[in-house]
Amino acid sequence: VYFALGRQLVACGINTNFAPVLDVNDNPRNPVIGVRSFGDDPRRVGQLGAMAAKGLAEAGVLAVGKHFPGHGNAGEDSHAVLPVVSRTAEVLEQVELAPFRTAIKEGIGALMTAHVLYPALDAARPATLSGAIINDLLRHRLGFRGLLFTDCMEMSAIAKGVGTVEGAVQALKAGADMVLVSHSEGVQVATYKAILNAAQSGELPISRLDEAVTRIAMVKAELATQNIQPLTPPEREAIHRLRNATYEASVTVVGDTRSILPLAPGVCVHLVAAREDNTQLTARASLGSNLANHAGLEVREVAQREIWGDTHSLGCQNSLAMVLVRGLPSDDEQMHVLRRITELYPRWIVVSLSSPYDLAALLDSDLSVCLYGADPQALGALAKILSGERPAIGRLPVT
Repeated sequence: VYFALGRQLVACGINTNFAPVLDVNDNPRNPVIGVRSFGDDPRRVGQLGAMAAKGLAEAGVLAVGKHFPGHGNAGEDSHAVLPVVSRTAEVLEQVELAPFRTAIKEGIGALMTAHVLYPALDAARPATLSGAIINDLLRHRLGFRGLLFTDCMEMSAIAKGVGTVEGAVQALKAGADMVLVSHSEGVQVATYKAILNAAQSGELPISRLDEAVTRIAMVKAELATQNIQPLTPPEREAIHRLRNATYEASVTVVGDTRSILPLAPGVCVHLVAAREDNTQLTARASLGSNLANHAGLEVREVAQREIWGDTHSLGCQNSLAMVLVRGLPSDDEQMHVLRRITELYPRWIVVSLSSPYDLAALLDSDLSVCLYGADPQALGALAKILSGERPAIGRLPVT
């Protein structure tokens, strides 16, 4: 899959990808990593992360593993605040660092730092600004020799603390090679001037910049001289087949205790969006059209006003409710809709369009399905599995 992603990037003239995510997402309350992570098993995350990096590299793309030394257990979003991961050094060693150690051993070319504070490693500075984490841990103890990026320095974890401009200087001093300032031209210019002044004054040693530039030049020599290679028709067809096969293999069915699947011919499927926002309404329409293409299934999109109004209008004796949810644990409105569904329907299915942690927040349901995304291909794959055209072979990546 990552080779195919890399091949498409190369065809667009892109030679660097800020992936794979090597974070072990074992905190259900993590608001920002979620399905970007390969799961909650450090060994599995390391294996898949290393394979992802190799796939990108074979396609001619620099893989950038992130967010070192691990953002998965954080309970807050570093775009908004400075998260703290208060695990002991021993636990960090066993969980957070394990995938990065595997990826480094397998030769990943680049990493990205986390704007997260790890008191067991450095009580004063987040990883992006910490020489103890970048030099002592990453460079010396783990032996990483590749290119090191910071996460975006305009994120609030840095911008509302030391500040983007001063943070950039500190990150370079700590051992980062490339500083990301992703949004504002004025901030970019100010950051450049601050780095220049720090170099001219001696605050930022020229030897440190030489070290960074040497790594950058080596990667550029390898990647930036490649010719853009458009996708061939056979490649496009192969990528299309791989995409569909991957989505079909990922659909995860949980708890079919009443043997609802496959849906029997003649069943009437009522599709409900637990929150009627653009994502869920678009997904409902896409799933509805896909299910309608399968013989014997009657499909109806049911608006929330109908389930709260005169329920006689719902009709159809042999009906089954299929409720689409997204971000369920923190959304009382969606839980309210689910409770109403249990009152109205003898059988109901919940489809999570995002995190598998949605399923942990559920009331008891006859059947739950996790798609990990609301892409049209995922919804098409779900329709095939609901109708029995394909088996459900996906596995939950978290316990």
